[in-house]
Order: sequence, then structure tokens, then C-alpha cells
Amino acid sequence: MQTTFPTSANFDAPYIEETLKDIFGYSPDKLQVFSMTGDASDRRYFRVSFARTDGEPHSIVVMQLSAPIASEDNDSIRISHYLQNIKLRVPQIHKVDRKIGLLFLEDCGDKTLEDQLLSTPHEKEKLYSNAISELVQLQIRANPEGATFTRSFDIEKLMWEMEFMLSHYVEGLLQTPLSQTQREEWIKELLPICELLSTQPQYFVHRDFHSRNLMVQNDELVWIDFQDARLGPCQYDLASLLRDSYVVLDEKFRLKMIDLFLELHSEHGTSFVREDFLKVFDWMSIQRNLKAIGTFAFQKREKNSDRYLQYIEPTLNYVREALDRRPELSGLYRLLQQATPLGNKAVCDNL
Repeated sequence: MQTTFPTSANFDAPYIEETLKDIFGYSPDKLQVFSMTGDASDRRYFRVSFARTDGEPHSIVVMQLSAPIASEDNDSIRISHYLQNIKLRVPQIHKVDRKIGLLFLEDCGDKTLEDQLLSTPHEKEKLYSNAISELVQLQIRANPEGATFTRSFDIEKLMWEMEFMLSHYVEGLLQTPLSQTQREEWIKELLPICELLSTQPQYFVHRDFHSRNLMVQNDELVWIDFQDARLGPCQYDLASLLRDSYVVLDEKFRLKMIDLFLELHSEHGTSFVREDFLKVFDWMSIQRNLKAIGTFAFQKREKNSDRYLQYIEPTLNYVREALDRRPELSGLYRLLQQATPLGNKAVCDNL
């Protein structure tokens, strides 16, 4: 038996063998365990490959949480079951080891929507149309009152994310200290955005609905990384997808996909005033993109990871595009121009 185990994983070959036997009913052969590239969180992922009794290769994915699962009240498990119940494709949970915080999941491969777009760019419209269709289905089928959580994007949460961005991006990565007066000026400009967003109708929000959290398997989209779901505006996930830090879309295509979203909603009896919808979409995009920039800066400052620095520029460009259309946010635009590369497009484009 050939075995490769990460030294920091809290499981070993006999444990994995016994677990796989419990799941599939046979002892695996040619067992191997490899670390997988994770996201910007404390979760770790491993691929367990092995041979079935007929000799054919098979694999599962192990999600290692940062701590044991104290009770049934685990977001990954509860939300997975909730999404399955409303007929969305998510990885099957084979087994949960609560004592050491491990989830044994269906292996949905390595091909993300981002990867698929790189290999088959001619399928872009089909892929995004499918993603938006599934997003609308989620929003139509998921009753916020019946969700398995009560957290939402309220003012407190939205503003916390903006404070996080100021601390880790403006003051941290850019090394632009803010006096108490300056920070209050930022808060004055950011608060109205968060107030408006917090008053929007509530929908189930994946929260990280972008090209790296949609797997492509057998022409199906498989949703992953949904454990941080909240209630919030229907524009949130749409902004995550169409103003994605990892795949940059042109404005013409983005508007076409927004119109598809509105059309699909109207078929289910939900109508929006397009201009009002686009305003909230832009304001939501600004908030979410600034939050993402704060996360990218945090990864560099606190975890010494350069992996996400390259995505700050396109994300900041999204903020500029939205602010160019929203003169009512000129105060925020001015602050960003003063404190960030947003004030000099040539500088920003060459970062």
C-alpha cells in the first residue's frame, strides 16, 4: 500500500481505511492522501484516493475544520442538507467525525467555473446563464423564514466588514494611518450604503457565489463553500458572480446577465424596477468588493500569503466602475482617491 499523509493532518492510514470501509463497505487499496489548495479560511481539504474492489480508482474529499464539531448545529452540514432539499447540487456528505472535526465529502473534481472558462471560453454565456438560473431557483425556493440560520447582513455586519477593510487594507497594507476624525469621515460615507443594503428584502445568500465556488462536473454546476450563508439582498450573490475578483467580465456581458436574472425572476412573479435594482446592485458591489479587498489584505498581513494580492487591482477597478455611475457616492469616491490607488488609474493598472 502506498500512502502519503500530510504531517499536520489529525488522521492516519488505519483511521482512513476503517472510515472508508464504513462508508463503502469494503477495504480500500492503494490508499493515498494529498493536501488540496484551500480557500481564504481556516478549513483544510484533502483528497483521499484509493482503488475499489474491482480495481477502479475512486476518491473522496476530507474537509478538516478548525475545531471539533460540538453539536448538531454545524453550518456546513445544516446548509448542505437545506440546499439538497431545495434541489440544488452540492457535494454529498458521506460521513461526519464530530470528535476531530472531519467531513467526508463526495469528490466533485478539480474543475471550477474559472477553470472551465479558461478551457472553453466559447461556453461563457451558457455557463453564466446556468449559474444565474440556479441562483434564481435558490432565491425562489428558499424561504428565509425556514432557513437553517437567522444571521443576516444587517448594518452591524456590513459595517464590521467595512471597518475590517479600513484596518487591513487602508491602514495595514497601504500603510495610510487614519486619525479619529478621518475614520469618522469614512464611516460617514460608508454607513448610508450599509443602511440601504440592510433594508432590502431578505433572500438566502450563499455569500461567496463566484467562479471558484462553482465546480463543473458532467456539465453540472456543483455549489461549494456555502457554510457562511446569510440572509441579505438578492443582489449580493449576483454581484459576487458578475463582479468576481477572479474572472473579470465586460460591462456589456454583465448587463446581459443582469437582465437574464430579472427576466427569470419575473417568470416567477417577482418584478423589480430595473433602475432601482441596478442602484442596489452597484451599492452592493461596492460594499462586497471593498470587503473582499480587506480579506485579501488580511491574508497578506496576518498570514503572510501573497496569493490574493493580484486580485486587489481588478476588484478595486470594479469599485471605480460602480462609483463612476453613482455620483451620490462622490464622498466615498473622494476618500478612496485620497487613500488608495483608485485615485490614479495608471498606477492601479500597473500594480
